[in-house]
Amino acid sequence: MIAPHEGAQDSAGHDDAPLAWGALARLAGSASPDVLAVLDETATVVWVNHRSADVLGVGPRDLAGTSVLGLLHPDDVELAATVLASAASAQPELQPARYRLRHADGRWIDVEATGVTTTLPDGRGVVVVSARPYGGGVVDALAALASGRDMEAVVDEILDVFLSTREGTAIVISWFDDDGALRLHHHAGAPPVVAAAHDATRALARVDEPYHVSELDRLPPPLRHEAAAVGFAGFVTTAVADPSGHGDACITLWASDVRILEMLALGALREPAWALRLALQQRHYRARLEHAAAHDPLTGLANRSRLFDELDRHLRVDGDVTVLFLDLDGLKPINDRYGHEAGDEVLVAAAGRLRSAVRPHDLVARMGGDEFVVVCPGADAAAGEALAERLLDLVSRPIAVAAGTVGVTLSIGVASTCGASPPADRLVASADSAMYEAKRAGRAGWRVAPTTGADPAG
Repeated sequence: MIAPHEGAQDSAGHDDAPLAWGALARLAGSASPDVLAVLDETATVVWVNHRSADVLGVGPRDLAGTSVLGLLHPDDVELAATVLASAASAQPELQPARYRLRHADGRWIDVEATGVTTTLPDGRGVVVVSARPYGGGVVDALAALASGRDMEAVVDEILDVFLSTREGTAIVISWFDDDGALRLHHHAGAPPVVAAAHDATRALARVDEPYHVSELDRLPPPLRHEAAAVGFAGFVTTAVADPSGHGDACITLWASDVRILEMLALGALREPAWALRLALQQRHYRARLEHAAAHDPLTGLANRSRLFDELDRHLRVDGDVTVLFLDLDGLKPINDRYGHEAGDEVLVAAAGRLRSAVRPHDLVARMGGDEFVVVCPGADAAAGEALAERLLDLVSRPIAVAAGTVGVTLSIGVASTCGASPPADRLVASADSAMYEAKRAGRAGWRVAPTTGADPAG
């Protein structure tokens, strides 16, 4: 048993701290939301923080000197003994595992635990173990995203669930929003330096490393002096991969004593980093599903459903709207001669040319097969005719496909509201009818539909 440090107090406020490095242990224990315990080579608890009373109903004084194996479910003892034996063989980190610990009232508490080996000032090796009730915080954080709340609210939830403010620490989370802009969140009252230095701390984080511990000397001098002035001695930072491709998210935790950062990384960053990673993945998957629901999978253009949603909106708010209905002439012979893969290449190439010819706020959609629709809000019939001429020229240029060079043309129908308020389906149907007039006139041309009036029933 490690001798108490004279004059120190344990995490419960008693005068017989169980570690020679009692002040350091108290600081780490108060900064971590997890149960932190120090075990000697016999798996005896030599120190534990105050969280043991919250999670297990047993305070630090009562746990000190007992074997951690006695707290475990009988079916988990062999696993724990194997893991601790690996620590004795100088393995620096213990792999995370799920265990059941006995609560004071007799029930079993599921925890996820991991640990690191370290050496006390007197040279004795110990294992620092971190344990947290299994998964509840992750569920709370992900529930915020599943309920439709945006990423900003989810990050706030992660801060609240996992990283509540502790004396001598500060936490900041950064991520990229849907537009690719870097966002920062931290607890209210955090010193300004935690945000000001975040570019510098993020630069040290790597997705392929669990975390990076640093003292202030890695910061530029002005930030180093500012951090020291508010009492910080160092920080630990971890990168979190974001599948959206904007850039990695990052969690940085600052502390007033650099010696506790390894312990804080183990107990205060691992699970919130996991929650943030899952939240980013869920946001990415949801965005992909939303995109798939509104876009044609081959060309990436808007699909029929999004076309009518957007057209309805423009008809309500934009006044004049012009619609072009386009049909590719000559696609069937390409399919017959070169195969449907070549036909798909033509469709993709034509879609790209259509996109390049319209204004940024115009909508290009694929109706299906070789039919496309272009919606031009705020455009009159004359603007639609001018666009039809550009599209005829652009799409009729030769298209290179894997099987060779091919060519197609367009038949286009143009329909405009001209101050009327027709429903979306009637406006599209008018453009469709005008397109067939262009086909009957010899293809590779365009026709304008008669003015489309309001719905008689409206």
